[in-house]
Amino acid sequence: MDSIKLGTLLGDKLYKLAKEEDVKICLEVGTADGKSSSYCIAKGLKESGGLLFTFEADLDIMKKAINNLKQYNFPVFFLHGSALPLGYLKDWEQYAQEINTSKYLPSTLLPEMERRYNGQKQYYSQKNASSLIDLCNYITFFDLVFLDGGTFTSYDEMLFLQNKITKYLILDDTNPENGGRKNVKTRIELLNSENWDVLEDHYENRTGWMLLKRRINGHPVKKKSGKKDTARLKK
Repeated sequence: MDSIKLGTLLGDKLYKLAKEEDVKICLEVGTADGKSSSYCIAKGLKESGGLLFTFEADLDIMKKAINNLKQYNFPVFFLHGSALPLGYLKDWEQYAQEINTSKYLPSTLLPEMERRYNGQKQYYSQKNASSLIDLCNYITFFDLVFLDGGTFTSYDEMLFLQNKITKYLILDDTNPENGGRKNVKTRIELLNSENWDVLEDHYENRTGWMLLKRRINGHPVKKKSGKKDTARLKK
């Protein structure tokens, strides 16, 4: 899979959106090593004066991301933990039943997805880990959200966040034919949503990604409290 870097279609889009004047608070689920999407978003926010909150479930990988980005003095808050806690993770049998119906993913992927499930389950029960629930006690809205984290809870992350996003939602890994797994269901469910406009749907680029914008007649969160919260965190 190609990395998300400046000079790539998705990397340049993340950077450009983060630079927009009215994009100040961004959220990323899935930091990885910090060199890809995190870098693109944080670079744009540094130029525009915004903040990035980014979740990474693997503590060792998060430490690498912190080390990789520290030289740039980017406005980033690193959060260790899965975006949603264990209670949001269904039993494997429920996911298997959904896959067996081939509604979102082909049934041929069942063995691979079971391996992924068993490998990722450990991250949902880590002690002293952060979650979106904790973060949203302090930050009440996000101008841009990039979902590229948990394979099995990304759809639930979208549901939890959808009324907290004021402007942009970006989904990565939307094309199962090209290796996408995380946001296949989320893409399908949002294609005809009444609350979102699909600005770009790059189904064939990399593993597929989609850019959506909240409709004016949706339910954006007021920014007044968010600015106060951000000012407090900057201290």
